[in-house]
Amino acid sequence: MTDFTVNYAELRGAADDFDAMHGTATTQLTKLDSVGLGQPDFGRIPWLQTRVYEAYAGHTADCSESLTELTQALAAARDGLRQCAEAYEGYDNSAAEALSGFFEGVFG
Repeated sequence: MTDFTVNYAELRGAADDFDAMHGTATTQLTKLDSVGLGQPDFGRIPWLQTRVYEAYAGHTADCSESLTELTQALAAARDGLRQCAEAYEGYDNSAAEALSGFFEGVFG
């Protein structure tokens, strides 16, 4: 692949978008984790209360785990996009400096 162009601004813009999504997911995770419902909050019929609470607790734990994984994935994508932009920009700058030095040495 020798004929492609990397747009650093677009990579950084995408990283910013992933950062915003990461912030939203983190906020939702914090809200979910702050809900303080216990088994007594699910009624007074012992067998029904237990079943409803266990279903709620299991679902909440699954959601919390999924949101945690999502925040990690969004952060990784954000960081990867930023590193990619920095790496390509660094390579291009180094190549431009090397060419400039070469031409100054030859035609100097």
